[in-house]
Amino acid sequence: MEKRGISHIEFIISFIIFITFVAFAIFLFNPLKDSNITNSALPFTVNEITKNISIDLTIYSIKINKNLIPVNQKIIAINLPNILTDEQVRVESYTGQVLKSKKEGNIIYIDFSNEEFVLIKSGKDFLPYSQAFTEKPGINENYYVVASSSSEKIVSEKRLIELNNSYYKNYEELKNNLRVPSQTNFGFAIRFTEQDKIVAQNQIPQGLDVFSYSKRTEILRINGESKFTEFEVKIW
Repeated sequence: MEKRGISHIEFIISFIIFITFVAFAIFLFNPLKDSNITNSALPFTVNEITKNISIDLTIYSIKINKNLIPVNQKIIAINLPNILTDEQVRVESYTGQVLKSKKEGNIIYIDFSNEEFVLIKSGKDFLPYSQAFTEKPGINENYYVVASSSSEKIVSEKRLIELNNSYYKNYEELKNNLRVPSQTNFGFAIRFTEQDKIVAQNQIPQGLDVFSYSKRTEILRINGESKFTEFEVKIW
């Protein structure tokens, strides 16, 4: 009777050890667990990429007092004391036509082209107006009114290109800088047309779950225009 009791206890202990081992193995190698980790990393990865490709954009709405400006004067100087010295500007009519401009410190010289309202867009990724601009009249605050200003974050094509270069130059370093989880890989893309696109994506092994994010996003292009297109991020 004593021997049978010991065998029974040993059997129970062995069974418990076996079940524990199997449960641990399932937990350790469970692909569903890995998929859940990868899926949960998607919002964080999207946020980190977006922060790295976005810049501050400030838009000033300017009312031109044409009736106070001499008829033969087409260029005026506008003082914007809050504009940053390392930013460039793009000046547009309300219909989107690019107007001749030049920035020197806080002063913006513009050829208002008989417009009554203009938009001055300021940001670090704008290129200076390419044509020569030599006329620089003094500031006359009676000639204009800063009607309003607004600031926003916008995705920059220039930053997208830089991130794309980093992706293929040193993927692991970029992944570390973006704090992407070690067991997760990622890619991103924007496509204006089939010929005009930026795609950063390594080969995805077969059989892996791929989670994706896609949103129609405003992109500040290299030439200063703003265009909407799909911005996509994938992780696997």
